[in-house]
Amino acid sequence: MRATRNGSGASVRERVLEGAEKAGLAGVVVAVVLLGYTPSTLRIFYVVLAGSLGLYIAARGAGLLSSLLAYLHSGLLRWRWGFLLWASVSLFWSSRAGFGVERVVTMLEIHLLGLVFYDAARTRDHATWVLKVVFVVATAGCAYAFADGTMTEAGRLVGAYGNPNVLAITALVGLALFCAGVDVGKGIRAKLLSHIMTLCLLAGVMASSSRKGILGVVVIWGLGMLHRRTRGRTVSHIAAGVGSGGLLLLVSDEARIYWQMGQQRVVGVLATLTTVGGPDNSIVARSTFIKDGVRLISESPVFGHGLGAFRWLAGEGSYAHSNFIEVGVSLGLVGFILYYGFHTAIAMKALGSDGRLGVVRAVILILLPMIVVLDIAVVSYYMKLPALLMILCAGWLDRSASERRPL
Repeated sequence: MRATRNGSGASVRERVLEGAEKAGLAGVVVAVVLLGYTPSTLRIFYVVLAGSLGLYIAARGAGLLSSLLAYLHSGLLRWRWGFLLWASVSLFWSSRAGFGVERVVTMLEIHLLGLVFYDAARTRDHATWVLKVVFVVATAGCAYAFADGTMTEAGRLVGAYGNPNVLAITALVGLALFCAGVDVGKGIRAKLLSHIMTLCLLAGVMASSSRKGILGVVVIWGLGMLHRRTRGRTVSHIAAGVGSGGLLLLVSDEARIYWQMGQQRVVGVLATLTTVGGPDNSIVARSTFIKDGVRLISESPVFGHGLGAFRWLAGEGSYAHSNFIEVGVSLGLVGFILYYGFHTAIAMKALGSDGRLGVVRAVILILLPMIVVLDIAVVSYYMKLPALLMILCAGWLDRSASERRPL
């Protein structure tokens, strides 16, 4: 009887600790996905983040130390560690290191948070659960944006993000997770709710009028259709999106305004590229950034000019608006290889898994290419959510490799 009570007590303790772990993880996800993008939410971002991290660390205890060693020695993450080291060293040959220091600090923060995501995936087998939470919180962010109604002067929805493009990218992450197979639960009701949530995410992309957001939707749908495992749910999502979108256009003036604005921005790109219509100022500026970037890369192709150098060397008073150009100018060919070597290593390992990783494998094969495509027009190397999701996937891949390794 005593052994039974002891066993029962241990079981209760394990459940309590697991609940604390998940609560801490959920808090970290809420902070990363929803908060910290505007001055008004910055303080609560740090409060929620600190409390959630403290709860997770307390629940994990000494077990987190062994994960730290695995985190530091992960073959996949060596690429990311190498990139961080190279970015830090580049400050020594940068003519203005101040701006670069801020970016290094941001990346260090990402790596500190990354330990929690890596541990949750590799040691605790919570990767799929974390992806579900990201899906739910990203949807909440879009729902809040519509409820709040905050817009730019041009009429683009921003919500709590302060930037329509950030809203669009967050929504795209949620869409990619759904098309990869992430649901809020099992059963018909849960799947129906998941489909409804994706409609909110899709509406968030359209209301942001983000051209990169629209491109991201096309990429997600195309990749979802490409893989047999995800084809069915992608087709049903497209059908639901087109059907509900068409209905909204018939009954909602607000929906028609968002649709027309999105159309105008896409047409502006096509008109500029084909020289059929007048130039789109944004596209003209980005073309100038690319030309300046290519010139600066040619001046220091291997080492680069130091982190954040484009802003002052190009004479444009702005960052490059392209991760390829920003990384190339700042860190040269070495930094470029280190940064995208991480993406390549994760993708190759996922492809080599032969489908054994299920949902996580599908997430890698849909989300990761989408991020790379959007890097044409987004500077992502210091963005928290994409980097943390990649670290999560690396942890899951390392877990899978250790389980298959013979004793």
